[in-house]
Amino acid sequence: MRHLAPPRTPAALLLCCSLLLAAAAAVLALAPTARAEDALGRLTLPVTSGKTTDNPAFPRVSTDGACPAENAQQVSLVLAKPAGGTGTLGKTAVGAPFDQGPFSADIPAGKSLESLLRSWVPTGSLDGTYDIRLMCRDAGNVGGKYFPAKIRVTGDSWAVQEAAATTTALTATPAATAPAGAAITLKAAVTPSSAGPMSPPAPPS
Repeated sequence: MRHLAPPRTPAALLLCCSLLLAAAAAVLALAPTARAEDALGRLTLPVTSGKTTDNPAFPRVSTDGACPAENAQQVSLVLAKPAGGTGTLGKTAVGAPFDQGPFSADIPAGKSLESLLRSWVPTGSLDGTYDIRLMCRDAGNVGGKYFPAKIRVTGDSWAVQEAAATTTALTATPAATAPAGAAITLKAAVTPSSAGPMSPPAPPS
């Protein structure tokens, strides 16, 4: 069996790294702020804006896929806590099992965004970008797979936040014309720099 020789020139190395970094940037721009292997697809909120005091905050949600068969007896709509963990906005078993998708679910009243956020941040601004997740659960409320969406809270209102488009620039020092065997430093810059994890609210004053 013949094996292809690895790239040996700085230009070839730069090209390979550029392609890898571009692919990584595309994944990061769309990834939720939890483990990627737990995300099943995309959550759609038909109502794209509202008040943080609304309860239910999101009366109906839709997915682009199905829950795993072992965690399809109920779904919980949760808000990801900036410091880790989640809080439940509402849950339902109506329409279960949810192992056939895409599917939609009506979320009954539970907690409003404001009441849940205030249990974490008693005073001060709640402004920030947050993860909403529709968790797939079994009858015992166990399960870690989910469908994610992002919202932006500003004042007493919220709005769906779409994933930001990003570009990646790769530079090499010295330039790609360096002689074979020379050490090369690669530096990647992702634009915008704000593309990334959830931003928590400012700490209470």
